[in-house]
This record gives sequence, C-alpha cells and structure tokens, in this order.
Amino acid sequence: MADDIDKELWAIFDAVESPEETQVDNSPDCVELAALTTRYEKQNLIGQGGIKKVWAATDNCSKREIAYAEPRDGLHPLFYDLLLEEAWLTASLQHPNIIKVHDVGSTEQKRPYFTMDLKRGLNLAQWREEKNSYEIDQCLDIVLKVCDAIEHAHSVKILHLDIKPENIQLESFSEVVVCDWGLARKTDDALAASAEETAELDSAQSTIGGTPGFMAPEQTEKKSQLNESTDVYGLGALLYFIISGKRPVDGKDVFTLIKATQNGDITPIKQHYSKIPAALNQIIMKCLSLKPEQRYQDVRSLSDDIRAFQRLQPTECQKSSIIQSSWLFYKRHHLLFNLSLCSLLLILSGSWWFSQQIEREVNQKKAEKQRADDAEKLVGKTQTELEGMAEDLLLQKDLDESTKKARSKEINDITSLIKARTMYVKTIAAVNAMEQLSKISLTLDPGSHMAWHQMAEVHFIKLNTKMTKRILKHYTPEAPELLKVFLSCPEVDFSDKRPSRKDLIDFIGAMEYNSYGHILAQRIILYNFESRKRRHKSIAFKDIVKAYFEAGSQKITSFEFILNEEERALILNGASPNPEITSPRLFTVSCLDLDKLILKGNFCTLTGLLQTTIKVLDVSEHAALKFTLNNLYNHPTIETIIIKKGMYDSKTLVNLKSQFEVIER
Repeated sequence: MADDIDKELWAIFDAVESPEETQVDNSPDCVELAALTTRYEKQNLIGQGGIKKVWAATDNCSKREIAYAEPRDGLHPLFYDLLLEEAWLTASLQHPNIIKVHDVGSTEQKRPYFTMDLKRGLNLAQWREEKNSYEIDQCLDIVLKVCDAIEHAHSVKILHLDIKPENIQLESFSEVVVCDWGLARKTDDALAASAEETAELDSAQSTIGGTPGFMAPEQTEKKSQLNESTDVYGLGALLYFIISGKRPVDGKDVFTLIKATQNGDITPIKQHYSKIPAALNQIIMKCLSLKPEQRYQDVRSLSDDIRAFQRLQPTECQKSSIIQSSWLFYKRHHLLFNLSLCSLLLILSGSWWFSQQIEREVNQKKAEKQRADDAEKLVGKTQTELEGMAEDLLLQKDLDESTKKARSKEINDITSLIKARTMYVKTIAAVNAMEQLSKISLTLDPGSHMAWHQMAEVHFIKLNTKMTKRILKHYTPEAPELLKVFLSCPEVDFSDKRPSRKDLIDFIGAMEYNSYGHILAQRIILYNFESRKRRHKSIAFKDIVKAYFEAGSQKITSFEFILNEEERALILNGASPNPEITSPRLFTVSCLDLDKLILKGNFCTLTGLLQTTIKVLDVSEHAALKFTLNNLYNHPTIETIIIKKGMYDSKTLVNLKSQFEVIER
C-alpha cells in the first residue's frame, strides 16, 4: 500500500518537473485557448445609431458577456475613423459613471470595432416611463452621478454634446453610467469645438449635432463655439425630463423642436409637474438659459446648487434675503423652533436665538464664498473639493471595502485635478496637497495604484528618488514612458536637506527627456525655486533653467540659450527636425527676472508663457505660433508683441492689437 502511494507521489512530482511543452499538452484550458479562431461571438443586436450598431456578444478569451460595436451596414469606409475616434475618446475616460471600453481593433475585412461593458438595465427614458411614483431626491441623485461623469470629462477637456435619457444607463446597486460618446469632442486650449465641426460629424450620422429637445441652442448653428455650458444645458434638459417626464421644448417635428430651442421657448415645467419646488425650477431654468453666459459656467457649480437644494440651504439662484434664509432655516430646524413656542419665555429666547442664527448663517455663507474665491485664486477650485472630501471622510468612519475603494478613487481624481490646475501656479501647495491626499487615499485603499503613483511623483519632485524607486518595485505606472523617466534617473535622497544648485543641475541634466521627463523636470525646478525665492534673486536660477533647456533640447539641432542679464532678455533658438519631438516648455522661464523673451527657429510652443512676467515677446524669427487664451491672451504683464510681417492672418492681428502693441518686421 505504501509503495502504491509512493508511486503516485513520484508521478505527480514528474508531472510538475516535466518540460514546458508537456505542461501545455496536459492543460486542456490552454489548448482550448490556443485553438480559438474567433474571439468575439455576436449574439443579438441591442442598438443602432448614426454610424454604428451594437451587439450583445461573448468574449471567448475572457468568457464574459460584452457589448460589440461595429460600423452599421452600408457605412462608407471614409467614416470608419469616426467609430475609432469615439472608441479612443471613451477609453481615455476612466470614471465609475462612464461606460468602460475594453478592446479596440480591426477585423480581417478591415472593419473597425470596439468592445465595452454590456449593460442589461434600463436607460433613463425607460426607467422614467415605468415609474408611477418617485422621489425627487432619487431623481437628483441620478442626475448628480451624471454630473460627476460629465465633470470628469470636462476636467480632461472633453465635451459629451449628446446628453439625453437614452444615453444614461441605470443598473442594479444604483449604478448610473453615461454611454454613447459618439458626438463627444475634445476642446482646444480651453476653447470648445465649434458647432460647424459637430455638423461635419452630423452629416455622417444623419443628425444635427445632438438630439432635438435636449441639445443647446448653439448646437443648432454653425460657427458657434461650444464649451462646458453646452453640456450644462444638456444636464438641465435631463433634469427637466427626469422630474417631468417631458422634453423642455415642445414640437411635432424636428424643425419645430429646433426652432423652439433657438428661440428659448421652454415649456414651464409646472405644466407637467405642478409640485416642482421653486428653487429646483430656478436651477433648471438657469441651465436652460438661451445665452451660454447666463448658465452655470461649469458642472461643479450646478452640482453644488443641487446639493444645496437637497440640504435645504440657499442656492446661488435664490436671493440671499433674510426671509428666504429664515424659511429654509425653519425647514431644517422646525422641531427646535416649535418647541420654543411652549412658553412665552421660550418664545422670546427662541426668537432671539433664531434671528442670531439666521444672521450668523448669512454671514457665514458670505464668508465661505469669499474663502472659496480666495482659494480659487491661490490653489484652484479643487481646494474646496478637498475640504469637502476631508469633512465627508471624518463623518463616515465605518465604511465597507467597496465604499472605501470608491472614496479612494474620488480622492485620486481630486489629486489629479490639483496637479493639473495648480502645479505651475503654487507648486509647493500642490505637491503638499498631493502628498496629503495620497496618504488619505492609501489609508482607505492600500492597494490603490493611482495613489501610489501620485506618491511616487511627490517623492520624485522632492528629489527623494530612492523612495520613488522603492515604491515602483511594487506599483508600476501604466505609462511606459513615465516608468522610463523614474527608473533611469539618478538615485538621490534630499528628504532631510535642500539640494544645492549643482545638485539640481546634475539631476536635471541626467534625466530622460520624453514628454513626461519635460513635465517632471519643470516641476522639480519650480518646486525648488518657490522654496528659495524669498532668500535669493530669481536671476540666481539662470544656470538651473539653462540646464533644463539644454538637457531637454538634445534632439533639437543648433539649440542656443543666451541670457543677457543687463538687458534682462533671454534668447531661445533651435530647429526641430521632427514635429513629434517634445520641445521644452516655458514654465521655467518664470524663474528668471526678465523683461524680454526672444524665440527663434521652429522648436517652440507658447505653453507656460502665462506664468512668466515678461513685457516684450519677440517671435519675429520663429515659425508661426498659435496664440490662445491659455498661452498669450490676457497675459498679465506683456505689453508688446513683435512678429514677422505677413506671417499671421488678419483675424489674429486684430486679436493681438486689441490687447498688445504689435510691431511687424
């Protein structure tokens, strides 16, 4: 008996120690996977749009159900790029309330496709039709999740442009998902795509740049600029629909709907739902304003007003009057107020206390608004979001694991916003905020890769690359170019001391300069400059700034960095043989005490120019540059622009001359 057991054990040992090919032969699952000839099996058609149709399908590799999108029958191959553009744009959005793209590819017939989550629930239109009764708060919670998704898209400069009930999917466990980003567009330097560009897409889809009844007025006209307020209109129309079950404009056909939209003929929601609270009605009508400038200018402002309404607090749409504040205060504290009526003494004392509380609340609201304005000027809008998140976490201590991970994800998103908005304005404040938020995120979810990546970058900027590399042993960034910068840098640790200028120059010179390398090098320089500038003149940073430009322009031919300290002028001259080469940015020029910046050659963009304090910009010997709100217009100090005669069109010249003295050479 013992011999039989020994033989069986030796047989198992031989199987484990056998060559790799034997192991594969003995693995039925591997054999089955290797034999697959068709990865996706389409089951049934679940939807069809302007350029695509979507199937419920099975992924034979992962053994799961997915949605499979491909060009609709008869679509000309010229429009295949539209399908791929939608797939890639949607894939770039990583948010729990946005549909997730899994795979993008092309069939043997060269027909593009992409796969995504398969949603089995109802869309918002179906859900609303089935609802005989509903709570307004339930409707608002759904809209707030849609707002979170759209706000995330706006944070990476993407507009949805087709917000409607059919594109909002409701799943179990209160999951809300924004789908169909086929009309979405990236904005360009904070200026949104024009309606004319959207119309070009519409001609392929046989639509008009949106859905009549839910699209903004500016989407119906060519040449109109679309921006965040365009999606705010769509959110207002969605809010109108979920409350009333109707579209905000009436019409028997498309042309009537478009005409009503263009004229701002909004049907009063009280005709459909007479119990609509006045404050909520004001929020909806502000979103649906005919003129974009009269709407909420960003989704965060809309979300804040909806949440204020839910908390029975005054919204921005309401007048900050004593009567209005008193009524809202009473609704929140009616029990305490009614108990004060039990006796004359309680009535008198309660009335006095009540009036004091009202005054304190009004003053507190004004003070909070002032602090919010100051915070936006100093560290960006995300500071208010950070405070709100911290307060929310303190109030909710006992969270389940899924909730902790969701909160950790929210904090990571806020951290990304802080890094994007404030890093080049208040570098130390941004880095410190990143560090603190990443610690909170890791407390909630120790396995959060994003939080570890943020922490690794914080240590990198602080020149503690030993810690960065230690983190990377367990948490590797998904971007290989970023990982290359992290791993190829010198191993240093300045956590307990400040690096000297030579230390900085040596480190900057040794970095890998791909697109991530340029960004990180700038942040390192700005972080150290901000910590030193109170004790040193900015001109003392010239060698460090020069080191960045020289190291970052190694692939640019004949690059020159010439600083004339007497004339307070800097010349940057270089020729780029390849437009794909990442050129040095101008953020670090803010570390120099300059009056004039001269750009020559063809290597440069104006990214980072707004942070400089120059008075004269000379681009007369540089290839034509693109002037935008994000890089030149509204510059706080520039007085004179020198350009080459005949290089720029009349519209650009008019815009330049409206703000600067323009010299043509």
